[in-house]
Order: sequence, then C-alpha cells, then structure tokens
Amino acid sequence: NGSLAVPGGRDIAPAINELLTLPFTLKIATKDFHPRNHVSFDVSHSPPHNKAFESSTTIYNLQNPSESIEIPLWPSHCVQGTAGAEIIQEIDAAKIDRVVEKGRNHQVEMFSAFADIFGNKSDAASFDLAAFLKLSEIEQVYVTGLAGDYCVQCTAVDAKKEGFEVFVVEEATKSIDTGENGWEATKKKFCKSDIKITWAPQCGLDLVRNFENEKSNKATNLALRYIKILDEQFEIPGEITALRWLLFHINPTEPNSAIAIESHLALEDMTRDPGLTLSGLKP
Repeated sequence: NGSLAVPGGRDIAPAINELLTLPFTLKIATKDFHPRNHVSFDVSHSPPHNKAFESSTTIYNLQNPSESIEIPLWPSHCVQGTAGAEIIQEIDAAKIDRVVEKGRNHQVEMFSAFADIFGNKSDAASFDLAAFLKLSEIEQVYVTGLAGDYCVQCTAVDAKKEGFEVFVVEEATKSIDTGENGWEATKKKFCKSDIKITWAPQCGLDLVRNFENEKSNKATNLALRYIKILDEQFEIPGEITALRWLLFHINPTEPNSAIAIESHLALEDMTRDPGLTLSGLKP
C-alpha cells in the first residue's frame, strides 16, 4: 500500500509464510533500502522530465564510466528509516535468518539481491549474497516476492549466473505488469536461462525428497503434512500419489498407524498405475 505498491502484493504473504515453515537451510529476505536522493526517484530530477513511470534517466557504471544504461523513474519508495523500507507485518520475519539491504548507493539502480544493474558487487548491498550462500554450501535457490518482473527476475537471473540451480515460486510472486511485456516475458526469459518456475506444494515435495535417504521422522512428518494439504486444497491425485509412494519408501516398516495407512494406499495406487513417476507430474 506504499507509493510503489504492486497490485495484490500483500496477497502473497500466506504463500511465503508457508514456505518459511519448510526446512530450507537458509531463509533470506531482501529489501530495497534507498537513500532519499536515490537516482531512480522522480524527486531527484528536474521537471519536466521527472514523471514517475513515464520519464527515464541515464546512469553510469561507477566501476566503468564508459558504460551507461537508461532506467525508469519511480516514486520515492523503500526509503531508509521509513516504514516503507521494512518487511510487512504479515510476513513471519522471525523465521528469516538474514536480511539483504540493497539499493543503498544513491548513484546506481539495484534490482537484484546479488549485484547492481551493471553486475557490480559493492556497498550498494549490505553483504555479498553469493559469497554467503556458497560459504554455506547452498546449491539451490528458491525466489519469491515483489516485483516478479523486476527484483525477482533480476535476483533469479543473477543467482543462475552465480551457478545455483534456481526456482521461482509463482504463487508467492506478484508483478507490476502481469501482461505479455511483464510477467509473461519474464517467464520466457526464465525458460531460456533454465530457471524453473514451481509452486509451493512442489517445494515441499522437493524437500521431502532430500530427506529420503535419511529415513528421518522430519521427512515422514513433512510428507504427511503435504498429503493433508494437497488432499484438502488441491485436486491433484498424481502429487498425492507421489507423496504416498515417497512416504512408503522413507519408512516402510514404521508401526505408526497413519504411516501404515498411507503405505497401503501407496501400494494400491502403484498397482492401478504402475507408470507413475516419483514427481507425479511427468508421466
């Protein structure tokens, strides 16, 4: 509900909070943290060429002044020391491990959480996200948030450039432009860059897979939880079957009655359709 509000932006908070309950190794938030005189703000320029969403300005690479790029002008937003720069109350911030403050240098635009618009890493961000993830032995990055056609897009693309396997969770993302020139064009760019578009229940399934070899109670509980969610909220028998199959293989001898029931159902499903794959998505 700020000066640069994304239509329906707050609607993605429940999906993000659901993802925050999953056992990701790290959960990192990013936020624009602009000085009041940021170069992308309309108020930083003189009329008549200072109209937000209509005007643009040319900025130069601070590390290579011969390189320049034209950027759109925005209303002042996410200003340091204001409520607009804070994570909204609907997000369960207590589950977030680190916060990247980006766009802190008034001279350069920064959509990505990894680097500025020229690809430079500098004090425009509060820390080097790529280095931190690699130090933490992270291999996969899941991206959510606002706006899908700007910060989410650039963060996902830069994560891929850094060598990570990248997923964008579609129902946990909203774009400024939801049409062909915005989010639809962004998805085409993701496809070309081998960035996968996924959805929250699939994230749960992916994480359960990672626990399969550990035979852990955590994996069993997560599988049961997502079976329940999918049974109640979605009509996707393939996904449900896949989770039951996985649950059976995590702990086939567990005496717990709920697990025994799910294992029985898994065997029934596999008998009816022996061609099912683990994901339940691709025959």
